[in-house]
Amino acid sequence: MSKYYFHDYLLEYKFCCQRIRKMTRIEDISMEEMAAIEELKRRVDKDLTPKLREDETLYYRFLKARDFNVQNAEDMLRKHIEWRKEYQMDTILMDYKPPEVLIKYFTMNFLGFDKEGFPVRYVDLAADHKGLISSVKKVDLIKYNLYLVEQDMETLKKQSKKLGKPLTKVMYIHNYEKITLGLATNKAVLELLLLAVKMYQDNYPERIKSIYIINASIYFSMIFTFVKSFIAPAVLAKLHIFGQDKWSDAFLQLIDANVLPAFLGGNRTDPDGNPLCLSFMVHPKIIPESYYLQKSEKKLSLCPDVKKVTVTRFSKEIISFDVQKANSLLEWEFETKNRDIAFGVYFKEDLHENSKPIEVIPKQRLDTYYDTETGTYKCEKTGTYFAIFDNSYSWFFPKEIYYRMRVKKNCNMHIRYSILNYSKNLWKTMDLTDIQKNAISELRKRFKNEVSEEVYEDTHMFYKFLKARNFNLRQAESMLRKNLAFRKKLQLDTIITDYKVLEVCEKYISHNFLGYDKEGSPVYLSATGNLDCKGVFKSANKLEILKFLLQFHEVMLQQLKLQTKKLGKPIVQCVYIYDMDKFTLAKATDKSSIQQFVLGVGLIQDNYPELLKALYVINASAYFTIVFPLVKAVLANSIIGKMTIFGRDGWKEELLKTIDADVLPACLGGTRTDPDGNPQCNTFVNNRIYLISYSILNPTKFL
Repeated sequence: MSKYYFHDYLLEYKFCCQRIRKMTRIEDISMEEMAAIEELKRRVDKDLTPKLREDETLYYRFLKARDFNVQNAEDMLRKHIEWRKEYQMDTILMDYKPPEVLIKYFTMNFLGFDKEGFPVRYVDLAADHKGLISSVKKVDLIKYNLYLVEQDMETLKKQSKKLGKPLTKVMYIHNYEKITLGLATNKAVLELLLLAVKMYQDNYPERIKSIYIINASIYFSMIFTFVKSFIAPAVLAKLHIFGQDKWSDAFLQLIDANVLPAFLGGNRTDPDGNPLCLSFMVHPKIIPESYYLQKSEKKLSLCPDVKKVTVTRFSKEIISFDVQKANSLLEWEFETKNRDIAFGVYFKEDLHENSKPIEVIPKQRLDTYYDTETGTYKCEKTGTYFAIFDNSYSWFFPKEIYYRMRVKKNCNMHIRYSILNYSKNLWKTMDLTDIQKNAISELRKRFKNEVSEEVYEDTHMFYKFLKARNFNLRQAESMLRKNLAFRKKLQLDTIITDYKVLEVCEKYISHNFLGYDKEGSPVYLSATGNLDCKGVFKSANKLEILKFLLQFHEVMLQQLKLQTKKLGKPIVQCVYIYDMDKFTLAKATDKSSIQQFVLGVGLIQDNYPELLKALYVINASAYFTIVFPLVKAVLANSIIGKMTIFGRDGWKEELLKTIDADVLPACLGGTRTDPDGNPQCNTFVNNRIYLISYSILNPTKFL
């Protein structure tokens, strides 16, 4: 390097250091750290929005949060970019209109600035959390919190300009004075708190100057024990925890007395002398029920045929049903007079056998504050079914429950209910009960103003999500809302036409359309055992693989529509064959590949419910039994019930019972071959892939 180039390099380095010091207030930034900032900028700058480019501290903050590991910081920053798009953060201050109830009752207050000029936020944790959760959707609670955080970011910019020095952090005061045991153990509140902690840490690194916890009691200790493991060490180091005293003196060392409200130890009051400063602060108040999205009306208890049971603390109540006819329906409705109750359904084929009942509806704690809990389970086997109300977790409270349950025989207890299936001119008549019919109508009503007319008219879509959640209306609504958000985020409505599949996915991930079974349902084959998982995961990133699978499933949906139109009858489900031949020990113990497979199974299951008619796993070896428990753990019971698993034999005869021989390839027991007689049908079945070609492998794209 010539002395001239070296001189230019030193000037550039000096300029960069001065710029970074100016924006970060760091005087001892090293040459390595500066190089990391420039490298991160080179990698990510083109993907930033204009709003993000305004933040001169962006690269430094994300690098510092990841100990200046450029790759980790890049991953974190890219997730942040996507997160900002999802929540429309660049325009949230202009476009988002907070609900009135949050403006009036959300206890997160801006106090002013500390002696160094940093903003100070005061949060009273004793807000009416039940009222807040009852009055707004969860997304509004999240968005309003983010709305206030973004206000602070704008305040930092203005304050920096006003004082002529960079200010990048916020001081927080959290008051735990009126925290109760109920609040400290409230699952919904704790889940929201964890979500807020994670969201802030992941998206606002190095924005906290300090957090002062005041009036910390034993209930704070319970909450802190719960969330501490999720808090980054850098944030924990900024925590200052006080009991009932000494904190006001600490505040006055940091905040001028004329800024600090009198109730916090300062001398600031309202014009009328009120020390609570009600003119600009929101303190905890009970939210009127007029704000509630849906009032708690206990209607079931008024019905003449309802039954009542009181489940004492540390106890269970079991209601048994003797089902003598297969495919009967077990239906239930219940509501609690107060608080929640755990509910589940179990099955035992023979009461005299010394075996444990099988769980068919997983037990979960349910609160019927908003809706009566309803559900249906198809009893495919005869035997005894047990509905269990479980209050064994409660230390203090008995639970009063009103319920109706019954078993309805499939042959004569159903009503006919027509549902629209794909085409407005094609209706399918299905056997549905009154409860199921009402659930579909109610779910459609809840989404009437949120989906397109085409989606709203697709009654079968609402049926599928309800069926996937055993006609539990609340759970089906939650599942469908997540699905709509997922479809929007991944642009699934246009993924068939707009997304170009990677060559490696198209060539080497085996998903083959074979034809139709004897009833007209599409049949697909996946040579899963032969898949070179490691090669695929090294050649394409997670998103590309996911998009390939999603596009494939969207094509399946279109194929179902075409088949429905062609046959003049509803075809709504597919048959799948998984060939596990050549599945090795190395594949069965490849942790990364198995994790990605399980994740994919969960996503497909959650977003394409009731798409599976039957699933045949063939050539399953001992290695398959290593993996299957991991996959089974995420599978819904309805899918497990449709699975048939075979070893090396017996499956060909079974496949021929449902699929014509001229559709099934000869290698699978049928008569179909390639024109040259090849039984593997390589012209349309991609089932002999052992290793991905290194001409396609891109070694720089590791998961």
